[in-house]
Formats: sequence, C-alpha cells, structure tokens
Amino acid sequence: MDSTENDPDPSSGYGQAVSSNTIVMALSSPERLPADSRPHTRATSINIPTSPRTPRSNGAESRFRGHFSGPFSPGPFSGRSSGVFMTRPSQPPPPPPEKDMRPYFRSRRIKKGTIDRPELRAKDPRWIWMNIIPTVGILMGLSIIAVLSWTGYRSVVNHKYCLVFDDDFSNGIDSSIWQYEIQTGGYDNGEFEITTADPENVFIRDGQLVIRPTLQTEEYLQSTTVVNLTSAGTCTSNVPGDCILQVNNTAEDIVMPIKSGRLMTKNTAVIRYGRVEIEAKLAAGQWLLSQMIMMPAENYYGSWPASGEINIGIARGNNATYNGGNGNQRVQSNLYWGPDTTEEPWQYTSGTRDSLHSEYHEKFHTFGLEWTEDYIFVWVDQRLAQVFYTKFKPGGFWSLGKFPATYSNGSLIQNPWTGPGTGPATPFDRPFYLALGVGVGGTSGWFDDGVQGKPWSDKSTSPRLDFWKARDQWAPSWNESGSGEMVVRKVAMWQQCDNGATDLSAFNSKR
Repeated sequence: MDSTENDPDPSSGYGQAVSSNTIVMALSSPERLPADSRPHTRATSINIPTSPRTPRSNGAESRFRGHFSGPFSPGPFSGRSSGVFMTRPSQPPPPPPEKDMRPYFRSRRIKKGTIDRPELRAKDPRWIWMNIIPTVGILMGLSIIAVLSWTGYRSVVNHKYCLVFDDDFSNGIDSSIWQYEIQTGGYDNGEFEITTADPENVFIRDGQLVIRPTLQTEEYLQSTTVVNLTSAGTCTSNVPGDCILQVNNTAEDIVMPIKSGRLMTKNTAVIRYGRVEIEAKLAAGQWLLSQMIMMPAENYYGSWPASGEINIGIARGNNATYNGGNGNQRVQSNLYWGPDTTEEPWQYTSGTRDSLHSEYHEKFHTFGLEWTEDYIFVWVDQRLAQVFYTKFKPGGFWSLGKFPATYSNGSLIQNPWTGPGTGPATPFDRPFYLALGVGVGGTSGWFDDGVQGKPWSDKSTSPRLDFWKARDQWAPSWNESGSGEMVVRKVAMWQQCDNGATDLSAFNSKR
C-alpha cells in the first residue's frame, strides 16, 4: 500500500508516524463503540516499504504536535521517515433529544367529585363555636390589656412641683442659695481634706462653679498639731469631731494634708420630696471623689446614717482602668441608712451608670433625682438612663435591712424608725438639703486597699501621713488638662407641692 495515498493529515490529530516497516494497530475497543459501528477486524497488519518523502511544513508539524497527545505522541518530524497513520473509528450516534430523557409525569391530584364529602352536604351546628370561642377569647384578651394599660397609666402620679431655685452661676456664688461647708472631720468617710471658704478651692470661672482641691504646704503640716474651727467661729457643724482635729506629730500623724471645697443649701433651700438636676463635669485625678449628695436638714432619727443620706452621684477620679472599670467612667448612686455605722446595708439601695465611650470629666452630664413619698429615682442625662430606683415598701427600711437581733457584743439593736409620722419612706420622709464637693482619699472603703498602688491602708494608724508621703505619685494627675476639679454649670431644685409634701405636722418634734 502506498503511504502517500492513505496518509491522513497529521493536523487532524488522528494519525501517527512510526519508523517500523510493519505495524499492527489496535483499533478502539469494541466495547466503547455502538454495536452497529464496531469494526469486524480487531487488528490490521500493514507492510509499508521505506521510501523517501517530503517533510511537511513547520506549520503542519506544529499543528500535528498541538493536536496529538497521549502515549503515542510523536517527536519532531525528521527529513526522512516512513510511518503509518491510524484512522479514527466511527463516531457514536448522538444522544436522544432531551425531551425523550425526561421522566413521565402523572398528576396525583384528586379530581373534583371523585370523593364523597358528607360534611359539605349537612353542616354540624356545633362547628360555629370553633369560630365564636377564639373570637371571644381574643376580644377578652384585648380588653384585659386595655384595662391594665389604663390602670397603669392612672397609677402614675404626676406631681405638682414648685421651683425652689435655678442657678447657672452667672451672678457668682449666690449667698441666698449657697453656703460654704467648713469642716475637718472627714465627712464620715475618713477623708483627708479640710473644706474651706478659700477662693483657691471654690470659685467661679467662665460663669461656672469650680471646686478644686489643693495641697497644704510641708511647713504647715510640720508645725500644726491642732485645727480648731470652733474657736475660729467658722465650723458649720455642731459635732465637735467635725470642727476640731488634734494630732501627735511624734506618733507620725498629721492634720488634713489637703484643702478642698464644699457648698451646701442647708440654711436656704431644703425639700421634702421633689426633684434636683445638676449639670456638671466630675473631677478626674487619682484618689479624688466627686460628690453630689443630699443630707438631712436635721438628724431627726439619730446620727449618721440613721437619719439617711441620698447620694445623687459619686464618682472616683481614677481612670477607667481602676479596679476593673470602677474609675471616672462610672457614677454610683445609693442611699445610706441603718441604726448606726456598724449596720448600714446600703448595697440594697444602690446602682451605677457608665458614661458611653468617655469619662465623666470629659463633658457635662445632667444628674437627676426624683423623690416622692413612694420612691426615689436617680438618672443620668435622660430619665431612661436610670442609675437606681428604690420603691418604699410596707415594713420600711427596717424590714429591708434584715438586721440581726443583737450586735456582736450582745446588745440589742433598736429600730430607730418608729413613732408618729413614720412609714415605708422613713428615714427619707424628712427635709433634706443639697451639697456639692470634692473629697480626697478616705478610709471608708471607697478606694480598696492594694488596688492601683493605693499608698495607704484603711486600717493604718497614720493613713493621712501615708497618703501625703506618696504625693509625687498622685499629685501630677491632678494637674493634667481638664483634671483635678469638678465644674458645675447649672443646678435646679423643685419642691413637690401637692399631697401635703411640705406638711410635717404629723411628726412629733420631741423624740
């Protein structure tokens, strides 16, 4: 057989050149072809004499190599070769049309009229209750909701309030509203400051009230062993311990190392039930304590805390990392009450509120109090931002406190909140006044021992001296920009003037 006549085009990819004169070619497996196209011969032997031939062009050779792949892939054409080309077997028949491969669909729907439905021919009269009962239930539920909503709305008492004062400090420190509170007793917290009327501690700047603590001099602390505010005629307390401080320098004790300021409305503006709003930036700086509180105008039920204390807001000056987030970004509000200082379960009436992505010294916030014969409610910036809410319940604070029958020494604990006029709100049913100040340190537990390098211990015999010796650690934080002072922009107070809120005739003045 002449190789030039039967040589297919290598570019088609179906031929292969070989160098042997005789080759047996295996055709495609019959199992892979349709039955009607299988070849009758499994192999073909072809004898081809070697003869020179003209090589194909480089383009053809490239096409040949590009199309052919597999184990018989040839190398490049040489100038002279002889070979055999394999012819592609017949192609399988095309697949059947797609529609022929789809499964046959038969509807399973029940045809109308093929099933007997006797319920449609004769309706059961009882079935009407299947509609009536749910409808009545829904209407009754809506009625109950409406009644409860209306009852709740009616139960909210909208009291009438009369303005006591509204001060923006544009006229300075108004003496008809404010008095300087001058004491050296530590304000029941064992604080380290003496509060003064010194203009370096309380002053007006840019139409705003500023309360800023300052340090005493080393010379003053070394030379002073007695501070007697009573003899000076300046003490605003009638408790001797708040007015006189005597120390022994040889016992490593000193008088108050800090001067600070505190304003109050005790002699001019007191309320029994009402509202208070304070716009302020609180003090930042280590061991500072911003205070917005209400104190009893008289200790009617006994000395602190028997006559109560309302903390509208107290905040530490330490930064936000202090003690797991108890720094200047958190304000705490609570009530102090109890038969004496050893039994004061204030934790039952306390709450906190964090400033959003900031600290309370960075911008002004509004601290609000609402106090009625039924509850005390404290909020920050808006009424929805509640700090704490305490409802006065039957049994009063004596029941809430769950006090033991006796002290640790065996003596009987007496209930101080009995007598004419008392009730669930006692001791928070008497007139209170407002006080604003900045405290420093203290031994009452506001600053936990061993936290953030606290330089004194609450049980130390010389906590003031320990604090003073570490002034190089904490004093720089008071001098940072925007720190070391509480700034008050506005204060307003309202007295509840309905429901006999100002009537104290039910109380017996002699206890």
